Amino acid sequence: MSKAHTSIFALVLMLVASMLFVACGESESPTADDAASSDYIVKSTDRISATASAPSEARFPEGEDNDEVSPTGAGPVKPCSFVPRDEASAILGAPVQVTTGEQGPTCIYETQGSKRVMTLVVERISLPSLRNHASAATRVAVAGRAGWCLRYQSTSLVVPLAEGNVLNVTGPCEAATRFAARAIPRIAS
Repeated sequence: MSKAHTSIFALVLMLVASMLFVACGESESPTADDAASSDYIVKSTDRISATASAPSEARFPEGEDNDEVSPTGAGPVKPCSFVPRDEASAILGAPVQVTTGEQGPTCIYETQGSKRVMTLVVERISLPSLRNHASAATRVAVAGRAGWCLRYQSTSLVVPLAEGNVLNVTGPCEAATRFAARAIPRIAS
């Protein structure tokens, strides 16, 4: 089959598939099951709580794990304090905007006027797993520790910390190593 025939065949196949997809939509009319199920709704007169109608403050059960509070009593991790804006600007050679991302939390350093982005996060993750899943892993020295420059779709530097935590800095390894060297002394071990 020629390229032209193959292209036409693929186009026709996509057209038929999209028509089938559109035709399979749900109708808006109620069904017999919908009407029958509304007959079984029972109004309740039970009170939700013995208190007044005002909601009560949520409390975590005593003696249970709570991922919002460190068992050591340490406060939450603030990764942007590990490498301040002026130091990040010096490392990257340009002014940076610093924001905190939700996950991790993650500190995001973005150079102004370009799309160069570095991130820094302390996370509890298996370092051997990170190394094993990378397409390339190169051992590097960072602030007197062994770290790993990892290659996935992008590069990152990971350095083991205390209690199974890992410092993860994404971006070019040279810059990431400089970020990590600044951050490690400020991270409580």
